[in-house]
Amino acid sequence: MNRMMLCSVCVVVLCAQAVWADPWADTVVLYNPGDVTNYTNSPVVLGEPTRTTSDGLKGSESVRMTVGPWQDSEILKIGNGGHLVVSFDSPVKNDPLNPFGIDLLVFTSAAFMSSDWPANKTIDGSGGKVTVFGGALGAISVSQDGLNWHQVTSLGPIFPMHGYLSDEADAYATGATPTDYTRPVDPSLSLNDFAGLSLAEALSLYNGSGGGLGIDLSNLDGGTITLSSISFVKIEGYTNSLAGFADVAAVPEPATMALVACGLAALAVRRRSR
Repeated sequence: MNRMMLCSVCVVVLCAQAVWADPWADTVVLYNPGDVTNYTNSPVVLGEPTRTTSDGLKGSESVRMTVGPWQDSEILKIGNGGHLVVSFDSPVKNDPLNPFGIDLLVFTSAAFMSSDWPANKTIDGSGGKVTVFGGALGAISVSQDGLNWHQVTSLGPIFPMHGYLSDEADAYATGATPTDYTRPVDPSLSLNDFAGLSLAEALSLYNGSGGGLGIDLSNLDGGTITLSSISFVKIEGYTNSLAGFADVAAVPEPATMALVACGLAALAVRRRSR
């Protein structure tokens, strides 16, 4: 392998690692269930959050804004007096390129109440307000080293999970495109902005996102602390339906994508010349 070939491979590999690193929580460091006795299978919050759940009768159905995950293989509870600590193998960075300045997403089974059950395609909007069930979260804090913790004190809406770019219950089985669990919903939206919308209309507001609660590492301890990155997340107290965590994917700089393109082009030229 000549020098040009080697450099091209290195560029592609390094850029790919930077852009496509594993975004999910990797390890449960500590778990104390507190006063709950069910939904205590802590590894369910690791890896990519689920995109399907059981409909109780016919098998699986897609996770949607009106149908959150609910099985003990999909969500975790933390009771009063309990806590959970998870870690990321790759640090979650406070990246200015992250959409809306959000760096971390926390997923729960929060769901909008439907006004046309059992179709579940229209979000309830009585009086211009939505009703959300599930998704209670305890106190959240983050840490770089697992020893020094900083509170997440400014929380926006917990947007319900939505697994696919479709409003169908069987989107998982029909080849629908998955939503992006590393992309936050615009935090300037309120939950009541979804009142009375169809799921198709609501999906346009999600703009490809899969939902979740957004956390900005520039706004900790009441806005007095900014961290460049974190590797640990802790949740303490009553939490009834935790589904997972994600490192928000930054929008790649044009220069980064250009390097990837140049590396791939060099590989292609090398192959043709051979």
